[in-house]
Amino acid sequence: MVGAHCKVLFISSIDPKKLTFVLSQIDGLVSRGFKVKVICRLPYHGQIHEVNICNGFVGKKYSRINIFAWLFYFKLRAIFDARYSKYIDGEADWKLYGRFVGTRRAIPWDSLSRFAKSWRPDVIHVHFAWHLPYAIPFAEYLGVPIVCTVHGSDIYLEDDWKDYLICENVKQILCVSTEMRRYIVDILPELSNKTSVLYNAIDQVFFGPAVPPPKEFRIIHIAGFRPVKNHDYLLSALRVLKQRGIDFTCVLVGDGDEKGRILELVESYGLVDSIQLLGWLSSEEVCTELDRSTVSVLVSKSEGLPTVLAESMSRQRAIVYSDLKGAVEVAGMGRYGSRVSLSDPESLAEELLKAHQITLRQNEDLVEAREYILDRFGIEEHIASLSSLYNSLR
Repeated sequence: MVGAHCKVLFISSIDPKKLTFVLSQIDGLVSRGFKVKVICRLPYHGQIHEVNICNGFVGKKYSRINIFAWLFYFKLRAIFDARYSKYIDGEADWKLYGRFVGTRRAIPWDSLSRFAKSWRPDVIHVHFAWHLPYAIPFAEYLGVPIVCTVHGSDIYLEDDWKDYLICENVKQILCVSTEMRRYIVDILPELSNKTSVLYNAIDQVFFGPAVPPPKEFRIIHIAGFRPVKNHDYLLSALRVLKQRGIDFTCVLVGDGDEKGRILELVESYGLVDSIQLLGWLSSEEVCTELDRSTVSVLVSKSEGLPTVLAESMSRQRAIVYSDLKGAVEVAGMGRYGSRVSLSDPESLAEELLKAHQITLRQNEDLVEAREYILDRFGIEEHIASLSSLYNSLR
């Protein structure tokens, strides 16, 4: 079987069960004979395909004593293993001090290296470019190539991504949209030969038969509670609907550090009776909530290629989205759904109303949008591309 003996180590800072496209990749690869293990930087309890290794340092701020104890330990190890010295001596000293031990982005590098040495992966797949600072030395130490998937949040919102993507160990850069690839290649033309586009696949559960929408005006917003997701702007538009006396329910799916502040804003806007907070949901639960809704809205300030819009379109629900190139691309280059600016809550409120009526009518555009998504975001094509890539790097 192709890939039967290929071992792929996934590195992701986010709980893999909350990244549905990563889960789809893992499941698809395992079903084709690949061996997959996962390292996630955040504390994680449970297993996905044999092993998860979480970072016990996250959330701790290390003192100078802790840091120098680790430096001493690494220098001692370097006496018996010369490869260690590369990451503690001379110009490389900052890698350990600044990236591994003394910050919230630290990884128990020694433990992970010992684990990976015993398992010997053929490829490391890094999700999000901001994981590269600790993945690159790790790959160099093991002599393993890196495949990196880049998204809008790790390129547009980070300043140092260029330094890592040009690294020799990064053999292939997978962009989640054509606009993302264009953006990277325009800045770094020398990366054009190792940069390609691969849409994130959506979970197969969304490919089931579409169901009729409810009559109730029900809006769903699926996004983490972070400033870039722009909940404030959405709530401003919902306040407009409330002031007009329009009856609606808005379901907020997600979690994050901004949740408390958003709850305060919901109360101050008088929206408590109209908002439901459901927290993080599985793919199956998201599909159920989409089927119970008539409008899916996403008004982020930055996106690579928002798969939540693809999931909504697959359920034949009208979408309203911010005028970002990644969002426009997933919406068939703007053919489907309604684009909105991020400066006019009145217009956003109006588009939400229009989208509700479109979903109720279930017109041909919604059916066509569903077919568009099924053709481009299926797992079979996605995994076939990954399989070919991994095997070419072995």
